[in-house]
Amino acid sequence: MVELRKAALIDLHMVDYSFDLRCNSLSWDSEEEVTIKVTEDSVMYFAATANIPSEMYGTVHTFTLQRTGQDTWLVKEHTTDDTPYRKFSYDSAKGCDTRLSTMLNQIKTRQATRSSAGAAVTKTWDHDYDRQAAYNYMQKWIERRNSSKWSSYDGSGGNCQNFGSQVLYNGGIPMDDTGSAKWYWYSNAKQNYSWINVDLFYDYARTNTGYGLAAKTNGNYYDGQVGDILIVGINSKAHTTVISDVITSGGKVVDYLICSNTRDYRNFPASAYYYTNHWLVHILGWNDAEAQTPTGSQTPDSGQTPDSGETPEGGQAPDSGETPEGGQTPEGGETPEGGQTPEGGQTPEGGETPEGGQTPDSGQTPEGGQTPEGGQTPEGGETPEGGQTPEGGETPEGGETPDGDQSQNTAGNP
Repeated sequence: MVELRKAALIDLHMVDYSFDLRCNSLSWDSEEEVTIKVTEDSVMYFAATANIPSEMYGTVHTFTLQRTGQDTWLVKEHTTDDTPYRKFSYDSAKGCDTRLSTMLNQIKTRQATRSSAGAAVTKTWDHDYDRQAAYNYMQKWIERRNSSKWSSYDGSGGNCQNFGSQVLYNGGIPMDDTGSAKWYWYSNAKQNYSWINVDLFYDYARTNTGYGLAAKTNGNYYDGQVGDILIVGINSKAHTTVISDVITSGGKVVDYLICSNTRDYRNFPASAYYYTNHWLVHILGWNDAEAQTPTGSQTPDSGQTPDSGETPEGGQAPDSGETPEGGQTPEGGETPEGGQTPEGGQTPEGGETPEGGQTPDSGQTPEGGQTPEGGQTPEGGETPEGGQTPEGGETPEGGETPDGDQSQNTAGNP
């Protein structure tokens, strides 16, 4: 970990650290040994971002203590489920991770691309992404879940991509159940797995044309902005995060702060992660071309029309492909290291849930559901089609979107 952080473009020395521990259980293994399980919430301050708290929630530790005297104990064993450390693969002969040279090379290769950052974007889109609304949502839903609107996948693979999809949706990106590339979640029984699976979301962002998300997956890593998706891993895409701030030095991007679920991080330096292979999904906005819902698509239970603002043709549920073996939705969230598809083996054609599943639960009103203060439209000056304000709550006074090339912003002031 030390070698990886020393290789970063910013100073990742920890200048302050505080934590809370909650005891979950205590059991006596013998008169001389006891096992204690605790949950840690912590706040870290790194030298490069000393005015911004980097928060981490819900790390579970298991300690085995051995008695050494009347009232003295030593830690005999310690395990933790913290994402960076559970991926550690120790080489006892070398005294380091077996993949250290690979990981350092990944960092070096990424940093070598900085000189080509800033290239013009040639891809087009009809509606801008509301980065401020996306920022507001990601900051709100760390350490807790928006269970009144969405399912959580913390216990079945991880909630990271589900969280990332919600952020995009609340930034105005509509669900997409049209064409061959799809991305939507109406209920557990009516979803496309790209909503909750890291690899499948990346494939959607890379291949989608026409209606829905417009994104760039082959751009320069250092062209990211607030609200962009940053996927991380080592040998494969393993975890989804969302950029919450852009760190610059001399007017050039040197790092990002990110937010994520499972493990829950708020404003954590991307280069401080143990995952050293990074894939930027630069969100541009969305298109309303080819915005025709497949014949047979049903209006969500809420009675609201889909995100496109149009009532589906025929009023029936969309065709969804084949039922996965066992009829169950794969466990969602993180893609296992190695890039395998969700549990159950093969992903159904199109990544969709079984045809004839439940009617969509969603059609949710955007979080906050209010017009930005001052009546201003989202960044780009355009109101989403249908006259509805993008999800994500209220736009701050002035209606300004975070600048992607700002110097270190405070967490509450993008």
